[in-house]
Amino acid sequence: RPNDEWTNIEESKTKFRQFYEQMTRNGGGLVSLYFHPCEFIHSQFWDMNFARGANPPRDQWRTYPLRPPDSRERAFSYFEQLVRYMKSFPQVQFITGPQATRLYADGARGHRFSASELAEIARQVEWEVSFQVRGTYTLSPAEVMTLVTEWMLSQPGADAKVTLPFTVYGPSLPSPPLSEPIEVPWSQFERSVHDLHSFIQRHHQIPNAVWLGSKPVAPEVFLVAMAKIASKSANGGVAPENVTVAPARLATEKYVALDSPEIWSWPIFPTGFHSEHLMELARLQAWTLKPAKPSE
Repeated sequence: RPNDEWTNIEESKTKFRQFYEQMTRNGGGLVSLYFHPCEFIHSQFWDMNFARGANPPRDQWRTYPLRPPDSRERAFSYFEQLVRYMKSFPQVQFITGPQATRLYADGARGHRFSASELAEIARQVEWEVSFQVRGTYTLSPAEVMTLVTEWMLSQPGADAKVTLPFTVYGPSLPSPPLSEPIEVPWSQFERSVHDLHSFIQRHHQIPNAVWLGSKPVAPEVFLVAMAKIASKSANGGVAPENVTVAPARLATEKYVALDSPEIWSWPIFPTGFHSEHLMELARLQAWTLKPAKPSE
């Protein structure tokens, strides 16, 4: 990004070259740059009329002045030099947003998962629940839970193909904590699997909790227990008399910031504004996170 005076073009070129070299070594990648037309021309963004939570009537809105001619020229020159510099690299291609969605099309959507694939997906589930990167596709924790649930309810020996026909979102409320393992009868666990499957199919969402009779547990806790049983079943094991359900955590939460005033630094927000609940909702949607993978 440019500095306030748009004089750091050489620094920006160096950063891009470093990105290019790193990505070239790792098989390529995507660099996303953004500029707002206003920043080339005006001294401030016009939405500064609403800075710090202000809401003045329309007749008090200010039109911010243009940047001086030499400043505008410097801004456009920075942009042109940077684009020309990036274009000079032999493997650089410029693409649009729609092209990016095609280039990184979701390989899991429309994929037909075999019984052996579902068993392997279940085996990869660990107590720190995360996304999975597999062959031509990736799976979010929510998709993993959906597929493992399907596997649990499939007929023994059947190889019916399973698909992901819709996006599965994360819970809407925090889950109850589990501090130590608990044991439940298989009959109760099996009924809870059916309840979970019905909930996902109806709401296209991971539930806030999975109920083991009168005991609610976090969905990641239930997923880990379910995946262990599915893995044993794939190896010819039989359903246990009792199921141990142990603490687990959603590892993808680490990609969502904790709430603090610093992350709400956009000048439009009132001074000191922050929203713990919004960040809580964002962490719950970490169930949907997974890496984008180029289509083959």
